[in-house]
Amino acid sequence: MPKADDRQTLQHAVFLHQAGQLEKAAAIYRRILQGDPDNITALHYLGIVEAAVGNFAQAKSLMARSLRTQPVNIQFVENFATVLAQSGDYGAALEFSQRSLQSNPTNASLLYVSATALLKLKRLEDALAQFDKLVAVQPNHLAGINERGSVLAEMKRYDAALASFQRALSLQPQYAEAHLNVGNLYGTLKRYDDAVAAFDKALTLKPDSADARFGRASALTELDRKDEAVTEFEKALAIRPDHAEARVGACVGELHILYSSEAEVVSCREAYQRKLRALYDDVEAGRVPGNLAKAIEFKQPFFLAYQGRNDRDLQRLYGTVVCGTMQREYPDAPLTAPALPGEPVRVGIVSSFFAITRTGKFPSRAGSANWTAAGSRSLATTSETSATAKRRRPPACAIAFATTN
Repeated sequence: MPKADDRQTLQHAVFLHQAGQLEKAAAIYRRILQGDPDNITALHYLGIVEAAVGNFAQAKSLMARSLRTQPVNIQFVENFATVLAQSGDYGAALEFSQRSLQSNPTNASLLYVSATALLKLKRLEDALAQFDKLVAVQPNHLAGINERGSVLAEMKRYDAALASFQRALSLQPQYAEAHLNVGNLYGTLKRYDDAVAAFDKALTLKPDSADARFGRASALTELDRKDEAVTEFEKALAIRPDHAEARVGACVGELHILYSSEAEVVSCREAYQRKLRALYDDVEAGRVPGNLAKAIEFKQPFFLAYQGRNDRDLQRLYGTVVCGTMQREYPDAPLTAPALPGEPVRVGIVSSFFAITRTGKFPSRAGSANWTAAGSRSLATTSETSATAKRRRPPACAIAFATTN
């Protein structure tokens, strides 16, 4: 194909690409690459198309090839850094963007990618410093100001976080992501009515936001508006079927603290059983997308017992879902060799409940087992005075040890 025709065809492909006709654009990019495998523009924009449809491995390979020429197109550099971050490869996004910043220290796109990668990698102090650099270079960088607030919220600097979100909204009152972050922050602060109002604003601007639907549902749950919460969880699922927390929330949300009648107890129990059975069937068939292990941590069926029924079968079903999920997420660890005859057996149990009940004695089949709760730094013993134990701040999660005689 002559070069002039090649350029004309490429321009047409880019036009289709910008118009959202990705399949047609991709077909032209591929046809160009058949005749000119090193056409960096076709390589790069085909990579962007692949990223748009979730084929990140192919996207990164194509875009990396487009960066082999010198001098490198800075827009290609920015796009590649962005795709690395979008793919969840935050380590590579950080390394590439910081290396590129050495020759382009004030490039706002690269500063944003590097700061966002640092946030995702939980390097919060570094992320805040990088967002500060970005805002110094581009004071009205909307996403940068908004995400700077996310860093501050992670650091529990809530007043500063709220100020950052409000700064973004002062620049763009219709910025749905900032309203979403305000809602999440109010939820963290247990200001649930304010959280619902913020999520409502986000949803007015962006009705298909699964995160805003989920946040609103979580706040409604805390306000004991369970029926509304279940509806919102289900809307979040309709938008994003792999939202595992919304799946669990919609199921467990059928369990209330109080009921107006026996008929309501029966109705809610049947709805919970139906959703739990569907979840069980999907787990057994391997059909549950998303991180179900994290979702199980989000909500548990604590209020099932409030119905005053025999819950054995339902709890067995729920326990099977939990155990199956955790088994897939965390395979069995190698076991130690069996104890020798007469050798004491030391047992450890990890539980947050031992942060409350620090010492105690429980019987064992071998006789008497003395149990003590150990924090991350010290072991509380039965000889410790109660006054000393009270002064000690209980750990968030403690380990109980027992030695059988």
